[in-house]
Amino acid sequence: MIFHYKTVNQSGQVVDDSMAASTQKEVADYLKGKGFVVLEIFSEKDWQSKKGGFSISAIRFGGVKLIEKISFARNLATMVRAGLSISESMDILAQDADNPKFKKILEESKYGLESGKTLSSSLAKYPDVFDNSFVNMVKAGEVSGKLVDSLEQISLKLQQDYDLISKVKSAMMYPAVIFCALILVGLTMLIFVVPRIATVFERLRVAIPLPTKILLFMSDIFVAKPLISYPIILILIISAIFFFKSSSGKKTLLYIAHHIPVIKKLANQLDLARFNHAFSLLLKSGLPVVESLDISADVLSNEKVKIAIKGFKKQITEGGTLANSFRSEGKYFPTIMVRMISVGEKTGKLDEILEELAIFYRKETEQSLQTISNLIEPILMFVIGVGIGAMVLAIIGPMYSIVQQLSG
Repeated sequence: MIFHYKTVNQSGQVVDDSMAASTQKEVADYLKGKGFVVLEIFSEKDWQSKKGGFSISAIRFGGVKLIEKISFARNLATMVRAGLSISESMDILAQDADNPKFKKILEESKYGLESGKTLSSSLAKYPDVFDNSFVNMVKAGEVSGKLVDSLEQISLKLQQDYDLISKVKSAMMYPAVIFCALILVGLTMLIFVVPRIATVFERLRVAIPLPTKILLFMSDIFVAKPLISYPIILILIISAIFFFKSSSGKKTLLYIAHHIPVIKKLANQLDLARFNHAFSLLLKSGLPVVESLDISADVLSNEKVKIAIKGFKKQITEGGTLANSFRSEGKYFPTIMVRMISVGEKTGKLDEILEELAIFYRKETEQSLQTISNLIEPILMFVIGVGIGAMVLAIIGPMYSIVQQLSG
């Protein structure tokens, strides 16, 4: 296999060249043996991609899914427990990865391990995939010699997050489908029904009220100007998809979620469940309270709460208790949570108390989801009734005038 590399030689010059070898490690060992400082090593395929040539691996089909990270942590723990080295395990996982982006990350992380780096430092290069919580739990496992346990805890945490988020998505799927169906029904009427009725109105020269004029205008845009209307709609849909997948779009959605009364409660409970679970696992892995608290705050979707928690660092380092820190921001944290944290501090079982809180808020989230699901159905029926009713009235209004004229 051909590898392309960039090094700094003993004279301080940057050298670009290539050589045949079996692995990247073989190339690195050879170059280091000559006293060169290795900057980059690429396989032929990756090098062509870097130059701008076409390569399937260069295509990015979105990010790394949560389920892929769960599988990675669980399988890596199983392999290491079975006696394989971390480097060998990463190689196997990279070969089995279907996601091109994740495959490349695992391959590069494997190369980092072979170059003498730790697993945590290799994964830390990809903060968009492995967050601070993930990396620090791996680091704690490496330091304590309990990497397998840490990886299993990570997979458990991610699995619980995945299950909870899946339930939220499932609950939101029904209103989303109904909303799309409503739009589809509206478009069908505008394109196929309204134009025929408009022809009748034109022939009879009946007076048309404003709501009907608006309906006819919208219908005319779709029917008479398809080369303009359809591309605009397509562009708007694609733009919306890209926007809501971007960091700004996600922040916008989260901001909206935290300001709608019913959804706000659900979002807060989901945040508290994930925060307490992450905080508990980080403490169990051996990280200090302040560091665990700071890292756990990153899982929160509410920026104000995240800032509040990160501000606890000063209070705690100056001798304040964790419970008093949470109590000082009582508008964000329920009394029951503050009291249980206080008990955990006094008994020395804070990690266990936090896990109990996480379980409690997971159950609260599930109950809230059920309540929201029960509320959404009648609300949607009302919205659909109003929407279709308004469209029907806009059509029937002029027809009623026609009937009056004919009868008169």
